[in-house]
Amino acid sequence: MNTVLVTGANRGIGLEFARQYAVDGWRVLAGCRNPDSAQALQRLMRDMEGRLSLVEIDVTDAGSVQRAAVEGDQG
Repeated sequence: MNTVLVTGANRGIGLEFARQYAVDGWRVLAGCRNPDSAQALQRLMRDMEGRLSLVEIDVTDAGSVQRAAVEGDQG
């Protein structure tokens, strides 16, 4: 199964990219800065039955990016 990381997946075009990849059968790592406030993304996760994982990431913070990479490798 192919894997993709989508940043900004909590809304807008990032959310739609995450949705489309999941529908097409990809494993999606859906990244956003604040997972607790990402209600639309959480609903999508429930709808996609395990094809989508929420990853907390701030692309301006190198440590956050590294943690997301490790989580993606383990996931």
